[in-house]
Amino acid sequence: MKVQKSIMSTTALLWGGGAYNNGVVSVKNYIFGESYSRDGVPQKINTVPPPTPGDLAKGVLPFLVPLPRWNVLQAPDPLRAFENGGKIDRSNVDEVGNPNLGEFVDLPGLSDNKFGIRGLGTDLRISAAVLNLHKSRLNDPVLSFLGTNDHPGDFRSSGCTACHVVYANDRELTSSGPYAKFGNLGYYAGNDPTIPRDQSGHPIQHRLTRAIPTSQCMICHMHQPNAFVNPYLGYQWWDYETDGDLMWSKEQRYKSSLEPWPFNNVSTAPMRESMLADPEGAVMRGLWTDEKFLENVSRLPTRTPASPTTTVTAGCSARSTSRTVKAICSTRRTT
Repeated sequence: MKVQKSIMSTTALLWGGGAYNNGVVSVKNYIFGESYSRDGVPQKINTVPPPTPGDLAKGVLPFLVPLPRWNVLQAPDPLRAFENGGKIDRSNVDEVGNPNLGEFVDLPGLSDNKFGIRGLGTDLRISAAVLNLHKSRLNDPVLSFLGTNDHPGDFRSSGCTACHVVYANDRELTSSGPYAKFGNLGYYAGNDPTIPRDQSGHPIQHRLTRAIPTSQCMICHMHQPNAFVNPYLGYQWWDYETDGDLMWSKEQRYKSSLEPWPFNNVSTAPMRESMLADPEGAVMRGLWTDEKFLENVSRLPTRTPASPTTTVTAGCSARSTSRTVKAICSTRRTT
C-alpha cells in the first residue's frame, strides 16, 4: 500500500507542477496522480482516514485523481502556439512555425489568430501541457510498471523491487560502486542454477537490499530536460554536437530516393524500427538505436578536450518504455 501511494508511483510532483505551471489547473495543491486498479484502469486514490486540518497544513493530500484525456481538455496553456497571432485563421492552414508559407502571406513571426476551425483535439485546439504529461507517463513508466529490460543500462523491476533489487546497469564506480564490476548488460551473478547467466534482464542477485547504487535510480530518474539525478553524477543533456563524429553515421543509414513514383518506392521499415526503438526524429540519422553501439558508447574515444581542465566524454544510456525506448545521450565533464 505504501508503494501504491508513494510519490514515485503517483508522480504527483511532475503532474501537479506541470499542470499548475502551464495553466491547466489554478491550484498549487496537487490533485493529479498516477494509479491503476488490478485491471489496469486509472483510479482515484484517497488518504484514509481523511487528513486533519493539521495534516493538510503539513502538505498531506486528501486525494489524487487520474490525468484527464488530453483531447477533451480546454487549451489554456501559455505557450507560443496559443498567443495572439496574425490575421490568417486555421481555415487557411500555415505550416506551424512558418506563417509566411501558403496561399496567404501573414505577418512574420506570428502564429495563426485562432486555434482551429474544428473541435477539441484537432488542429491546435489541444492542451499541449496535458498531452506532454501523457507522453511522459508512457515514455517514463514508474513503479506501477515493469521496466522493459531490453537495452544496455536499462534494467529494473517494479514496485519495491524497482529500487531494492539491483541490476547490472553501469560500469562506472562513481555511480555503481561495488556493482560496477558486473557491467551494464543486466546479467545474473548469483548462485541460482535456474537463472541463465548469459541472458540480459536478470538482477545481479535475486534478493532485496538497502545498498542501492545511484545507477539504479537513473533508470527512472532520467527525463527531459535530463536534469534529475544526472547533474549529481556530473552529466548534462547532450547537445547533438559534442563528439558528434562518434554519435552520427558517416554514411546515410537508410536509403531514400528523390525519383518520382513509383521509382522512389523505398522501404520505410528500417526507419519505422528506429522510431519504435526511440521516438524522436534524430534517431534515423544517429547510431543510438543500434543496441551493440549502446553497449559500448561510453567507452568510445573522444576528441581533443575543449579546455586544459575539462575532458568531454561521450556517454549514452537507453531509456526503455512500454514499447519504445528513449535514448538519452549526455556528456560527462571531468576535471
